[in-house]
Amino acid sequence: MNLPPRTPPVVVGIEREQPGLLHYAHSWAERWNAPLRVVHAYSFLDVASELYSSDDGTSAQDRAQEVIDDARDYLEELGPVPLEFSLNDGPATAVLEMESKHASAVVVGTDDVSRMRRFVGAEVARHVAMHSYAPVFVVPFGTRVQELRDVVLEIDEHNIADGPIRFAFETASRAGARLRVMHVVPRTVYLADPAQHGAHLTRLVETWQSRYPDAKVSPSLVCGDVQDEAVIASTSAQLMVVGRPNEPHHGQLFGLHVAEEVVRRSQCPVVVVPGEYQP
Repeated sequence: MNLPPRTPPVVVGIEREQPGLLHYAHSWAERWNAPLRVVHAYSFLDVASELYSSDDGTSAQDRAQEVIDDARDYLEELGPVPLEFSLNDGPATAVLEMESKHASAVVVGTDDVSRMRRFVGAEVARHVAMHSYAPVFVVPFGTRVQELRDVVLEIDEHNIADGPIRFAFETASRAGARLRVMHVVPRTVYLADPAQHGAHLTRLVETWQSRYPDAKVSPSLVCGDVQDEAVIASTSAQLMVVGRPNEPHHGQLFGLHVAEEVVRRSQCPVVVVPGEYQP
């Protein structure tokens, strides 16, 4: 007897009680007919280990188990999505990167860390988004679950891989949402040959529209700073799709790729998609 292939789980990484993040991840697992796998990692080697400091004798593992138990109680009230839970003694960055190998997507909250902790690598969302094998949703605090109606795909001369484009067209097409394909070009580059950039965007949209004829696409050519324009677009979008750099750097000395900047500053959930993504 041949069983139908199992959809890989949506993995959500939590660091504490985060019902809003759990609800958001649950909505995508339900949309994709996938299990939801809740992952919590703890380690005294982790820069976030102060979450477990206690004067009452309670162990770090006991406190971590409470996080998992609270998540289970909350999710069981939401609906019939198959649930999995994983408690790990290790740094969240390494655990989630490993989990992403067998996931449909990874969902994490935005990083809320000081500049000093950011410098020493305390940004879990940034690390996972830049190294995951699967698309990574980075969800701002306070995001509400609602019908998906507006998706923005950001592309530019350094960020035009098939993976994020495919993800955006597929997601918008399935949801019946409008897809805004925003091609951002630095002003000086645009002024050198405006017709070329417009023609390139038209060809790209026509190519992908033929593969996803149900997608409601609204292309736009924007002149300006790529990072700033992407963040501005996030203020009116429900979901922002960006590509991941092929070779993510590990320091703060040479500036940020657009995906890293949008992950930090976006006003809506961001999906960082590997260039080689295939559904």
